[in-house]
Amino acid sequence: MATEERSLTRNQRIAVSVGIWLLIGPLVVAFFFMSIWFGLLMLAVAGWTTYDYIRKGDMAGTVANGMSQEGRVADGAIEHYGHDEKD
Repeated sequence: MATEERSLTRNQRIAVSVGIWLLIGPLVVAFFFMSIWFGLLMLAVAGWTTYDYIRKGDMAGTVANGMSQEGRVADGAIEHYGHDEKD
């Protein structure tokens, strides 16, 4: 019996983000002490990633979807050109 994976609600994604920031926060502060520019860069990347995750969720959904359809690589080309290349 297969079960379908459900995505987290917005409040659950916020709770996950807070937990991850408890781990990432000291690391970002350490980067500030090493180099302020590198620390700012890491803060910007982590901040944008967190915002995007809370807003949209499902960080790797497109990757997992692509990996689950490994034999369907040329579907976009077939849709674009309108025919299947058969030998």
